[in-house]
Amino acid sequence: GGVGGSLYREGAIGGHAAKIVPVMDAVDAAVAAARAAFPDADCVVPLTHQSVAEDVALAKREDLGFPCVLGGHDHAVFDETHGARGCRVVKAGEDAKRVVIVDLFWPAEAPRGSAPEVTVQFKPLAAESEASGGGGGGGGG
Repeated sequence: GGVGGSLYREGAIGGHAAKIVPVMDAVDAAVAAARAAFPDADCVVPLTHQSVAEDVALAKREDLGFPCVLGGHDHAVFDETHGARGCRVVKAGEDAKRVVIVDLFWPAEAPRGSAPEVTVQFKPLAAESEASGGGGGGGGG
């Protein structure tokens, strides 16, 4: 998260939460490590757990070249474009009520290193009453 381990209660994640580094503090080293390990990768897509404001700030980091930022933490659905490169910041909302399908597409003639086209679709999951077991049906006896 954006505030690191302080986001979690003491002892969370087997005591490892206290070692969590905020995304904005870790991103440069993480991206460099990913690019070194996978030099032929077309892009890096961050998956975060921080506030919308922090994800927007991350999207505006032009030097990182992210086509999109896939975020969690906030409970609202969010889909906005930020920065000169048009980085999409996408959040699905809360309680697994929907999923987000994000497609990255490079036309065949696109030069290496070019930004992909990003499309986003929000898809609802089962109705909340069904997901919580209140949907009826089954079980007879």
